[in-house]
Amino acid sequence: MRGARRAVVIAVGLLGGLLVGWLALRHAAAVTVTVKNESAKPIASARLEHRLGLVLVENVAPGEARTIRFAAGGETSYALRVRFADGSVVGNRPQYAESGYSFVETVTEAGIKTDLHLPRY
Repeated sequence: MRGARRAVVIAVGLLGGLLVGWLALRHAAAVTVTVKNESAKPIASARLEHRLGLVLVENVAPGEARTIRFAAGGETSYALRVRFADGSVVGNRPQYAESGYSFVETVTEAGIKTDLHLPRY
């Protein structure tokens, strides 16, 4: 009887731990950044730097878009720097982000326009 009780306590503890882990992770949605090339020039590289690292996207033709996702782990920020195939460069100011935020970065020869789309809870 004592061994069965111990097994039940261990099983309940494991299930409780799994539930807490699942609840914590389900709110850890990625930050999504879509880089849209609305310029007449090909993008050689788009470098997105965030608190935990960087993501590089290459060879984005005019009219194309690429989506970047990264884990935020809460509050973060990111900056985007775009180098065109002709060597010219545009960038944006650092953008504040949280898990679940979605951005569209519209790239032109003159600069980058940022549109933020907040998640619905």
